[in-house]
Amino acid sequence: IIGWLPIVNETVEHSGKHSWANHHWTVWHTVMSHVLESLAGPATTGEWFECGDEINRQLFPSILIHSVDYKEQ
Repeated sequence: IIGWLPIVNETVEHSGKHSWANHHWTVWHTVMSHVLESLAGPATTGEWFECGDEINRQLFPSILIHSVDYKEQ
């Protein structure tokens, strides 16, 4: 999922400011909201896929959450 998140580069003039932190937070959470919304239906009802062995299987996507304190990131 991290690969889907946009890279918002911090400039020197905005470094360490609360407004920058809020902007970065807003961008990250907006994108994550769109990603998770797109998985809501398939996670509930499943999606049928033809796997590499040519057998159709119903898969239910899920996301493993690794939650840590900000200092530990």
